[in-house]
Amino acid sequence: MKHKKNYLLPLTFLVSFLFYNCSNSLPIYDNWHGDIAERRGKYIFKEKHLELDLFDEDGIFCYFLIQNKTDTLVRTQENASIWHSYFLYLDDEENLWVSSGDIGDWVWLKTDGTYTKHFLSKIDRKLIPQKVWKNLPESSRDVYEK
Repeated sequence: MKHKKNYLLPLTFLVSFLFYNCSNSLPIYDNWHGDIAERRGKYIFKEKHLELDLFDEDGIFCYFLIQNKTDTLVRTQENASIWHSYFLYLDDEENLWVSSGDIGDWVWLKTDGTYTKHFLSKIDRKLIPQKVWKNLPESSRDVYEK
């Protein structure tokens, strides 16, 4: 009977570990082509060797744009809440558009392989893709209509 108890503790640990890791794994969207991403998950754009990881960490919405599975191009710099609406959009030029209901909207513009962050209120309205514009909260669109 003593030998059975020795196996019980490691087995319990292993089952708990597997359950925890499986429950925290991200859904994979492996046929993504830069459309709107508004759920946590791994969005894989195979043709461009890009992956957008969208997840929450202690109630904060986080994202990474990764190329070739190892090169992080963009990473979260904000503390946006997962409890507000949010979405990301990758356009044809690989600019990453981000909207957060609690802290605002911005874009990571790609120039010569380098990304720089710009708040939407500071850029020309004509540069905002129609898909992004349609999905922005009304309060964000109001900035351009005044």
